[in-house]
Amino acid sequence: MRAPHNALMADYLRRELLKPGMSIKALAGELGMCRPAVSNVLNGYTALSIPLALKIEQRFGLRARTLLIAQLDADLRAARRDGRT
Repeated sequence: MRAPHNALMADYLRRELLKPGMSIKALAGELGMCRPAVSNVLNGYTALSIPLALKIEQRFGLRARTLLIAQLDADLRAARRDGRT
């Protein structure tokens, strides 16, 4: 299994979006997305996309811009750490 893309973002989104006892499938339904797409983000295997960030903003009130900037910052840190320049 590959390493998570962004574990910190994934953890934050899980805490903010998943209500106690709520499944990823139920959350995906609330967001109008397929379960695998939401699962991959919440498990850190896929970066947060602009469409998903906008859906999160509309449904939960978390600012899409703030989420995407945090994602970009994490991506930049990872690239510098891994020597991808």
